[in-house]
Amino acid sequence: MDSYLQIAETVLRATKRPMTAKSILKEAFKADLVPHKLHGQTQHKTLQARLSIDILNKRKESVFFRNAPGRFFLREFLDDTGIPPEFRKEVFARRRTRDLVRGPILVAERSKVESLFEGRETLAASDVRSQISYEDLFFYAQSAERSIPKFAVWVFSVVRRGKDILTFRCGSYRDYRDSFAQKKSIGFSAIVTENSRNLFNMNDFGISDCGMNAVSTDLNLPDLGKSSSDEEFPYELSSFFLSRDRGVPCLIAILEVEAPEWFEPVNPSLSINDLRWIRYDVAPNDMDDFDPWSKGVLEDYLASKGNNVRSSKIC
Repeated sequence: MDSYLQIAETVLRATKRPMTAKSILKEAFKADLVPHKLHGQTQHKTLQARLSIDILNKRKESVFFRNAPGRFFLREFLDDTGIPPEFRKEVFARRRTRDLVRGPILVAERSKVESLFEGRETLAASDVRSQISYEDLFFYAQSAERSIPKFAVWVFSVVRRGKDILTFRCGSYRDYRDSFAQKKSIGFSAIVTENSRNLFNMNDFGISDCGMNAVSTDLNLPDLGKSSSDEEFPYELSSFFLSRDRGVPCLIAILEVEAPEWFEPVNPSLSINDLRWIRYDVAPNDMDDFDPWSKGVLEDYLASKGNNVRSSKIC
């Protein structure tokens, strides 16, 4: 069994009361149950994520259950009349869903984008930053506003684990675009809105937080990416590329998310299924089975590894 889960089970069995992940670890340190290899600054977030994923994966077969949001207990005590009734009450976390897009969206002035790319399809985020400040490139506008020719900004979050990359297939009602529905994808996409920006992510207009929220919501991972100090799922805004899906110009920000070795996703909803890992440095058998944005990103990964694979970057 996973070491974090073993620690949680031992502590909860000894205390016989529901506890938060932080409280579990506090008791574990007191009892000298935490091995040196597990030392770190964000262990409580790791423990909470693993407990949540274990409950999500195994459901009633899990050793654990939630007594309240963020509080965990052992299933073996559900029928123990020696435990207070309020400790034996099981609650179920409501599955998160995507919020409807409301308010201004993040856009980039078309002339500046085209001048920046100069006919290229992809630019590293560092190259973009070195040529123009994000404050000069991005602004918020109502989606129907047509006074300035512009590119809507989307974020495309790619989850990697070592040399593997997470793929999934989109349900028919998840995406209105014919070129994306029922296709395989390697990225969780979201249009960036003004609501994504706050005092802690002013430097990239909320692009990274929007991308992490898309991954967190679609994979049902609570609290993912809410703190920049979280070391379990480090992420980086790596590049930008251009897309013209059905003639609509978009600037796509690629967010690379590195998953820990222990992470194994489960199918979270009917709109996302067939989750599996593939090697990102090996060409898939059928590149045309992937959506246009995924094909473009995979082409870049393969090119960086010396594999010559052709696909249509601009959709």
